[in-house]
Amino acid sequence: MICSRLRPVAALVGIVMLALAASPAMAQMARPRDEEACVAALKDAKAREQEGALQAARILLRQCAQNPCSAFVRQQCANRNTKLELDTPTVVLLVTDSTGGSRTDVQVKVDGEPFASQLDGRALPIDPGMHDFSFIADGRVFATQKILIVQGQRNRFITASIGKAGRGAVAADESAGPTDEQASQRPASRPARAKATAAAKKGEPEESATAESTPAEEASAPKHHRILPLVLTGVGVAALGTGAVLTLWGRNDNKNLSNCAPNCADATLSHIKRVYQGADIAIGVGVAALAAAYWSYAFTSGSGESKGSETALRLDVAPTTSGGFAAVSGRF
Repeated sequence: MICSRLRPVAALVGIVMLALAASPAMAQMARPRDEEACVAALKDAKAREQEGALQAARILLRQCAQNPCSAFVRQQCANRNTKLELDTPTVVLLVTDSTGGSRTDVQVKVDGEPFASQLDGRALPIDPGMHDFSFIADGRVFATQKILIVQGQRNRFITASIGKAGRGAVAADESAGPTDEQASQRPASRPARAKATAAAKKGEPEESATAESTPAEEASAPKHHRILPLVLTGVGVAALGTGAVLTLWGRNDNKNLSNCAPNCADATLSHIKRVYQGADIAIGVGVAALAAAYWSYAFTSGSGESKGSETALRLDVAPTTSGGFAAVSGRF
């Protein structure tokens, strides 16, 4: 009676034991397939990284960084994913209206694909390379720009503005200056434009455009005041070079006095003294010329600089037994 009741239990225990014994074998059969898929995902991620598709590469790396991949493959995928996370650029999109206020109801497309459904001030990841940004509001594109995104650049601001009646200005990067085309279309000066407008209202003839020169015209005008500093600089350099040559000459002759000392001729001694004196004079002239060049340049080109920045220089020239010593001190 008891034996008949235990038979079903024994049969169930046997089935469970067979299942437990078969599960490792099945796992060993499935493991190579999973490992091949993990290795393939890692290789595909490296290929995507070479193409510049860093975001697609990170998706593959996150897949192979989990089970059932082996520990070695998981470690490689995790390390590479961490590196790509730092290399993936991010941009911050900002749109302002005519009053300077921020607009959030703006959609942005990158290379024709949806990128942001609205603007919330958060940084968005993007692949490096040249991209076409399109800003859309009220069902129409109001600004576009082609921007080069650099790998590893974080939180780069991409801005655009919407004028009155929905007219938009070209999107611009805050970190970049105006393009050559925009600079060429910019008015020469606001005072000249205001003066021309006032003359048109009064019916008076417009003043000659030569009354006010633009920065470009000022830059193209010959700057004769820079000739004198250049000449003085050349004289100073030449004089210092002459002083150095005379000093070396005097030292060489002074060494030769050991051959005739203490019965050297007076003419020889006089010659050495004249060489040293000429060296001192040349060095003094050179330092003075360089100082004069600096002063002339500072005073002639200081019209656009602040007058409060004063410069005090002091020139010291002293003869020595082996030549001369010159020093320039002060505030530059």
